[in-house]
Formats: sequence, structure tokens, C-alpha cells
Amino acid sequence: MSAAAPGTSKAAHGDVAGKKKKGPGALATAYLVIYNVVMTAGWLVIAVGLVRAYLARGSYHGLYYSIEKPLKFFQTGALLEIVHCAVGIVPSSVVLTGFQVMSRVFLTWAVTHSVREVQSEDSVLLFVSAWTITEIIRYSFYTFSLLNHLPYLIKWARYTFFFALYPMGVTGELLTIYAALPFVQKTGLYSVTLPNNTTSPSTTTASSSSGRRSWATRRTTARWSERAFRHNLTKGKKRNQKKPEPDLYTGRRSNYQATLGCVEKKHEQAVKLFREFAAVNKLCLNGCYVSAEQISVAAEPMTH
Repeated sequence: MSAAAPGTSKAAHGDVAGKKKKGPGALATAYLVIYNVVMTAGWLVIAVGLVRAYLARGSYHGLYYSIEKPLKFFQTGALLEIVHCAVGIVPSSVVLTGFQVMSRVFLTWAVTHSVREVQSEDSVLLFVSAWTITEIIRYSFYTFSLLNHLPYLIKWARYTFFFALYPMGVTGELLTIYAALPFVQKTGLYSVTLPNNTTSPSTTTASSSSGRRSWATRRTTARWSERAFRHNLTKGKKRNQKKPEPDLYTGRRSNYQATLGCVEKKHEQAVKLFREFAAVNKLCLNGCYVSAEQISVAAEPMTH
């Protein structure tokens, strides 16, 4: 094998080094400097707002309301970092940056903003404080790095405060999500109710196994949903119909007639028994034979 010429190898190493050191252009650098300066100033505003609210109230409870608007604005502005990675002006992974940014945006809007009951929780102040300190240091680090004048204090804070601020922020985020769960379950936020009582098992199994629904499956599900709607509508109409009130006069009258019929029947039976007994034994009361009319009168007390 022939060895490469010394001049050629040095030129090749020089090209590789040049490629490694190659950064964003002048226009991209200016844009990134402005972006990082604005974000640093924004998080400084949030920090000052927290301190002023604490000094004015004398308590750390409910400090979120004093910095709610700037927090939403500048945390949402961090979505541009994903665009920077996708365009290529920042040498970072789009996936990792997307996960980091979207997790904070989700907590800001989907949890803290949507579930207002958790805004007064201490865990919200915990992760907001961790975010504020972290972002001030991070954006300051990026700004001075782009200007090629990085102070040692900022560099030291960037790689030292991380050990305390990261667990602090994660703990506050998890506690806030845990505190929001009862309210989310109670209000049905982010919940989609499916007609599980009317959907056939075969349709559910087929849709879950295939991962997508065909036209026939969607038509079958629509029919089942329509039947369930009609059934519930009919039940609602029957349930809302008023039952007729009982006629008290008619009820009392029928009860009286039934009682009277029973008494008359017992009276007839008693008269019949007395007649048979008088005919066979020649019933005599005080030496006098008993007539049919007397038997009827005598049987009347027995029917009461």
C-alpha cells in the first residue's frame, strides 16, 4: 500500500477541522443572538415579578398569578428552538429538543392553564422557580457563546446548578400533574366517551387489531350508535310521562261495594243453614215454631 503524501494528509485534516468548526452564518448568528437576548430578558422579567410579588404579599402562596402571562408567552416562545434545530442553524437533535420543549409547553397550557385549581399549589411555584433560574443561565450561556465571550461564572453555573435545579423542576412538575388528576377526572377534561355498551365486540376487536377502521366498520358503528340513540330517546320519553293519579273516590266506592257483597253472601248462607236446621229438627224457640222470616232476622247478627 502506498502512503499518502504529507501535504495531502495535512490538507485533508484541515478540511475536516474546518467543517467541524463551521457554525451558522452571520445572519443566523445575529438572529440567534437577538433571540437569546430576548428570552434572557423575558425570564428576568419573570424572576423580578416573582420577587416583587413575594415582597408585596409577604407570602409565597399564589405567586403564579403575578407572572402567569409572561410565563405563558416566553415558554411558548421556546417552540422556536425546535424550528432552529429543524432548519439546521443549531446543531442539536430535533427529537430531543422537541421532547424537552413540548413537555414544558404541555405543563404550562394543558395542566396549569386548563386546570385552574392547581395554580395555587406550592408545586407550581417549585417548577416555575426552577425553570426561571435554569432559563436565565441557559440563554445567557448561549448568548455569550455566540459572541465568543463566555464568562467563567456563567459557564460554571450552567454545568453546576443543573444538579439541583433539574430534580427540583421535575418534582414540581410531577406533583402538579398529580394534583390536577382529581379535577381532570371529575370534569372529564381530555376524555373521549365511546359507545362501549352498543359497540359490538367483533367490531372493537377488528378495529384494534387492524389499527384502522374500514368503511364497513364505520358504517356498522354508526348504525349501532343510531340504535342506541333511539333507544335512549324512547326510554327518556317513557320516563318523562306522568303516571295517572289514582281516583280516590272510585277506589273507596269499589272497596265498599266489595265489602257489602261479602256481607250479603254471608247473610244468605246463614239463612240457608237455619232453614235446613229448622226443617230437619223442627226448631222451636220457647215452644213456638220459627218461621222463615224469623230465621232471616235471627241470622242477620251472625253476618256482622
